[in-house]
Amino acid sequence: MKGLPDTNAKQFIAYNTTASGSDGVITLAAPTDGSQHVLDWIWWSYGAAPVTWGMTISGMAATAEAATTIATDITAAGTGQVLFGDRGLRAVVNTAVVITLLNGTAAKKLIVQYR
Repeated sequence: MKGLPDTNAKQFIAYNTTASGSDGVITLAAPTDGSQHVLDWIWWSYGAAPVTWGMTISGMAATAEAATTIATDITAAGTGQVLFGDRGLRAVVNTAVVITLLNGTAAKKLIVQYR
């Protein structure tokens, strides 16, 4: 079906470990071939209870042509995840995706599976 992501596409994992005092950032470079990134899941971990906290995901498709930034709060230490289902969370065509795990004043890990 046109417009849906290829659920058989090769999947990749991006990983970031960041010390206290810095954001954890994963950037998926913009495709140049008319394709789009699709996020399957995101997993994160804070080493201690975050003081400044949260996650943003930029470049996601608000419409077929317009990108938006999704933001969520994370309020506790430990791990968390979000699964985006079989179709995934789609980015705008030819657009970079930036996933940022905010400072949190603790060591942090961020892992993203995408295609």
